[in-house]
Amino acid sequence: MKKLNMRPSRLNGAHKKLADHLVSMHQIVLPYDKLPPYTYAQLKKGPLCAVCHSLKTIVVDRKLVCTICRHEELLDHAILRSVEELKLLFPDIKITTVLVHDWFQVVDSMKTIRRVLVQNYSAVGKKEYSFFKLK
Repeated sequence: MKKLNMRPSRLNGAHKKLADHLVSMHQIVLPYDKLPPYTYAQLKKGPLCAVCHSLKTIVVDRKLVCTICRHEELLDHAILRSVEELKLLFPDIKITTVLVHDWFQVVDSMKTIRRVLVQNYSAVGKKEYSFFKLK
């Protein structure tokens, strides 16, 4: 291998032709990046099960429980996972307590959602104009 690496190679017209062909085939816009259009109002809301991705989940003793596969997850983790889903689906949206409460839906207490957001994100602004971003 060392001998091969030390041996100089000579480029010819075929190499240049191959390089030109590869450059001409380069795609800046990938066809896989095209997503169907959607809006916040169109999407079904509620926490997904981390295992089977079902929307049929309930809160039992500070845990999110899937009624399909019976998987249990701490409520705080499920809320954080839902916030990450929101950020992925709507990268420009501001994360607020009201927004997460509407998106998550199975938690009645806005205090619970606010507590999780305050523990894991930095609050920006005051009162009804506040939102959260990564610490």
